[in-house]
Amino acid sequence: MEETLSEQTTTNLTCRTFRDEQDFRAIAGLLSAAALVDGPKVARTVDEVRRYLTNPIALPEENVFLFEADGQLVAFGRTEFEEGVD
Repeated sequence: MEETLSEQTTTNLTCRTFRDEQDFRAIAGLLSAAALVDGPKVARTVDEVRRYLTNPIALPEENVFLFEADGQLVAFGRTEFEEGVD
């Protein structure tokens, strides 16, 4: 049986996979906070985050990773695949 990464902790930083609707809100909040430094182009609404992470080839429960420090979202990442690449 193949094991997958679902949660890994090092000191106070936790890496976990996407869970539910609350994660869309947390990611939108993180991007809004980043927009204060990086400019408004970075900000995304909850609906924009949901559309981006649930497109037809995205599986957020398998391909989106959230990084939390003391329970606060500090970063996220998404594995992306390209169809038809030789």
